Amino acid sequence: MLDENLEANFTALMQFDLWKNMIENETRLKNERVARGVNAAYKKFQYVGGNIPFGYTVDLNNNFQPDPVNSEIVKIIFQLYGSGNYSCSQIGRELINRGLIPLVRKQIENILNNKAYKGEIYKDNYNVNYRLYPAIVTPELFNQCSELLGVRSNKKSDRSKGIYYASRLVKCSKCGTTMVAVNSNNLYVCGLSRHNNDITKGGCFSGDQINLNIVDSLALNEAFIIDVAETFEMDNEKRKEIELKIIELNNKINVCASKLDKLRVIKRKQIKKEFDYLNDKEIEQHLERKIKTEKQNIDNELIEYKFEIERLENSLKSKSKSLYQHIGDNIPTPKVAMEIIKLLTDKQRYDLVHSHIKEITVTTNDKKVKEITIKPFNGSSAVFYYDTTRKNIDKKLFRLTTNGKQQPLAWNKYIIERFKRKDTRKRLK
Repeated sequence: MLDENLEANFTALMQFDLWKNMIENETRLKNERVARGVNAAYKKFQYVGGNIPFGYTVDLNNNFQPDPVNSEIVKIIFQLYGSGNYSCSQIGRELINRGLIPLVRKQIENILNNKAYKGEIYKDNYNVNYRLYPAIVTPELFNQCSELLGVRSNKKSDRSKGIYYASRLVKCSKCGTTMVAVNSNNLYVCGLSRHNNDITKGGCFSGDQINLNIVDSLALNEAFIIDVAETFEMDNEKRKEIELKIIELNNKINVCASKLDKLRVIKRKQIKKEFDYLNDKEIEQHLERKIKTEKQNIDNELIEYKFEIERLENSLKSKSKSLYQHIGDNIPTPKVAMEIIKLLTDKQRYDLVHSHIKEITVTTNDKKVKEITIKPFNGSSAVFYYDTTRKNIDKKLFRLTTNGKQQPLAWNKYIIERFKRKDTRKRLK
């Protein structure tokens, strides 16, 4: 770049700029050629790199072919699961017993969910390129296993959802974190207390905890009282108001979905303009990173709207008097109310609590008396007290009257003891 006199050599600078432009142009052309080759291979459903689904191999022409050994394992997995007599874990043990390759439950679930094995054209994970693999199982068997897998997963979610009636509703009074149920200790505890009360690690030092049976039972009783009052006092106008609210929330969900689609279109155009050498797959990967934060915010909004719709729909179901058909139009007495509660399943109790109760907080004062505040969606909060120092079980739980006097609540009447504390202490030999 410099001549003998250490001055700028303009001829050398021009040559350098020329070489730079040639190299940049060649790099761009090379990327375009590679992208065209990849797209052509995608259109021919050939292998272009990356992971190969279990049960397939690639021949000399880059075409997918069923693997002679592993494709038979895939057939066995679908046949066993389609019979309805095996779970994913049991299939894993059966493969080991037959001397075949060992697979864990998650790997078997991924195989059962992979659309490649039924031999039909589908879009890849980025929803950009179409894929087609040779069929290993029939579409009928694949669809049968998919339906069975969905039914079993829904049963698992319903079972876990109905265990604790006040799940997701109990909040820590100090940090506001949701308190989680610990069945081994029969308690609701702060979700951040697992950090050993270390504030520097994001832990919580409140130490608030409360018996599972107490919170779940009080929440269920309050929700039932509210449900009875609203059910027997509900008119058509109130029902229409709730139905319009559900329609409004569904419209908001549609707006959120269209907002995300518009955001994808705008960002995709910006990426194509800025990085014109990227292929479609690389553009989609770059797009997902660009809109990650916005997508998370929209997903959070959707979760809130869907949760509110679920709550309103549950309230409409309970207000249809399906729970009270056998007692006519008369408001149930406390004795009849307890009989109705006993007839409800855990899932119905869970839905009843979550359709009427908004939040539950637990605080402990200096005298070791726990204050349990149950806040409904509509109406005033109900406050209960639990004195851990009292020995008489029927005097531990009480509420205050309008005159400020303590009104004891009979333990057997209000508390449903579904969980009992487990003795985790080691026995002495």
